[in-house]
Amino acid sequence: MRFTAALCGLFVVASSASASPDTEDRARYLRAVERGLAEARFAQTAHDWYTGASQRADASRSAPQLRADATGHVTATYRLVAPGFETELRPTGVDEAPYVGVVHYREWVYRCRDASADTCSVTHASPRAALFRYRDGRWDY
Repeated sequence: MRFTAALCGLFVVASSASASPDTEDRARYLRAVERGLAEARFAQTAHDWYTGASQRADASRSAPQLRADATGHVTATYRLVAPGFETELRPTGVDEAPYVGVVHYREWVYRCRDASADTCSVTHASPRAALFRYRDGRWDY
């Protein structure tokens, strides 16, 4: 026997002892809850990581790498994180670390005509990935 009642605005489901939930259904439910929690936490972790990576890359713009060619002409290069990223969550099959999260993003390499780094253009775009492990309810880089 199973019934639902509203109690202080919350819906409560109760069942008699003869209709106890199946252990497999309970385990499936708990895995779904854990995955949902992992996904929500990873979305925030990925955003925070991406923001930090972008800020660190922006700092390289103010201190570009300078190189002189055989004629003595100096060029400057620096790297920036391209706008936007995507996330991916993969199950590992290991209880101690049930998920791996991946942040997919692009990195742009700028080359400048001179050491002042005023006139620059993207010369190369590279796909990048950052890997994270979910363990004990938190994400580690």
